[in-house]
Amino acid sequence: MIATQLEPFVLSRVFDAPRERVWAAWTQPEQLRQWWGPKGFKVHTCKVDLRPGGVFHYGMTSPDGKDVWGKFTYREIKPSQKLVFIVSFSDPAGGVTRHPWSPSWPLETLSTITFEDEGNGTRVTVRWIPAEGASDAERKTFDDGREGMKQGWGGTMEQLTAHLGAESAVAMEVRPYLFFEGRCEEALEFYRKAAGAQVEALLRYRDGPKPAQPGMIPAGAEDKVMHAAMKIGETVVMASDGRCTGRGAFGGFSLSINARDEKHAQALFSALGEGGQVQMPLMKTFFSPAFGMLTDRFGVPWMVIVA
Repeated sequence: MIATQLEPFVLSRVFDAPRERVWAAWTQPEQLRQWWGPKGFKVHTCKVDLRPGGVFHYGMTSPDGKDVWGKFTYREIKPSQKLVFIVSFSDPAGGVTRHPWSPSWPLETLSTITFEDEGNGTRVTVRWIPAEGASDAERKTFDDGREGMKQGWGGTMEQLTAHLGAESAVAMEVRPYLFFEGRCEEALEFYRKAAGAQVEALLRYRDGPKPAQPGMIPAGAEDKVMHAAMKIGETVVMASDGRCTGRGAFGGFSLSINARDEKHAQALFSALGEGGQVQMPLMKTFFSPAFGMLTDRFGVPWMVIVA
């Protein structure tokens, strides 16, 4: 029976970039939209809710102008180590649909992506198998399609290689970061209705790999928003509940500046912090190889991050 003999499709590539940077390319919507998908496809919609049970929902335009939708439903997330998710074709509403060109393709497949240090780079290994409940016919279609998978995944990995190479050469960006002190989710919904904002990423305090440090947020605030990104027109605005103080009014902002690498981040952090005050020293975190917070000599708050 195919159901008991089927081996997963496996593909492995080494990228000339640190593991945290490769992880960010797989999990940040602003990066996924730059490289995800088969060669020749252009991502036009990209939303990420990075938590077990959360969804990466995306829409692409094929070379012949056809809209194609897909989604991941995350099962397991180990930051900078492993992603496990159910893959399916989708529609604009986020449903589960059949493969538009191969009706007997499995309705759902299971992907496991691992990230490992290799020399100065990162080895990414993809393991792909039909999900539980797939019929024998679906499994046979999967098994017969390995050559196409090799070409498809190979093209996608080439795009990731190009993205990681181009990313090191892009100009710095400064983005506004808003703090709503407990009302972030309410604000996101308001801007969605009022200005057509699209929420592209949302991470709650409980979704982090470690609990928030004592005193950082009050008890019971674990479901508050640690980080979110929304797109209004062509502008990305980031937001958070901050320390969840519960103040009724807007709680302030920071300017977030992305650095090319740790050396660049240290130079920016030192220059911006001269005559100012450090709130959080530059350090490695689960979401970045270097992140720190400071207020400059004029009282303007900054966050320096290697994305």
